[in-house]
Amino acid sequence: MVLWHGMGNFAGTAEFYDQYRPGVTQEVIDIIMAAVPQPAHLLDLGCGTGRVLAQFAPLFEDAIAVEPDHDMLKLARRRLQGAPVEFIHDTAEAAQLPAGWQASLVMICRAFHWMDRPKVLQKLDEAILPHGTLALVSDHSFWHLPDMGWSEVVQGTIKEFLGPERQTVTGAYQAPAEFFQEALEHSAFPVVEQHLVPVERQWSLDEIVGYLYSTSFASKAVLGSRADAFEKLLRNRLLEYAPSGIYTERNRFEIILAKRSV
Repeated sequence: MVLWHGMGNFAGTAEFYDQYRPGVTQEVIDIIMAAVPQPAHLLDLGCGTGRVLAQFAPLFEDAIAVEPDHDMLKLARRRLQGAPVEFIHDTAEAAQLPAGWQASLVMICRAFHWMDRPKVLQKLDEAILPHGTLALVSDHSFWHLPDMGWSEVVQGTIKEFLGPERQTVTGAYQAPAEFFQEALEHSAFPVVEQHLVPVERQWSLDEIVGYLYSTSFASKAVLGSRADAFEKLLRNRLLEYAPSGIYTERNRFEIILAKRSV
């Protein structure tokens, strides 16, 4: 299992992550906030560069954001400057929260698959208020996008350079052995509600390349000396597919809301 320690798999991606990773839609925000009747305290585990945190923080009295990557945390601090947010440079597993502080909502967006899920869920038993909510949010990365023509071009070019398995700087990525819902069944938060929210995005060539450099599977660190050749070939192939240079992504957010048993 690949664990979320030190975020080494995202080395050198912070600037690309900050610029090219999309936030969540208003519908996603509305669904999550409807499950938080008293939005006082927010805990964001794996806040990255703070894009999603910036969408939710104004809805709460205060927030704590945890992020193990130094460069991403620096950008998150800059994005949330002046907001009532305390930042902790640590992993989700090891972070120490202030004594007595408990969250109304814990947000984990696009990060739970990197974590030691049983350990984090055990930790959250003390960190979440009795009627608080845990929200797990994810959408498909370019690696897992269904075939939309251009997405097949992207995936095929990555595999041509790096092989058929999804790679990271620490080796082949190992997907979680169990679904998130299965992990929740054995936690303090077995009451689960799932929502699927369609989303459509438009990408330019520069945005597709920038997004790929923000990922664990196609970062410049993973591509190494082949990064320039990869980018040149990918741009040429995408322009052959769609000379307009605009590419439509049809994706969906999966929201898992978990609570304690009544």
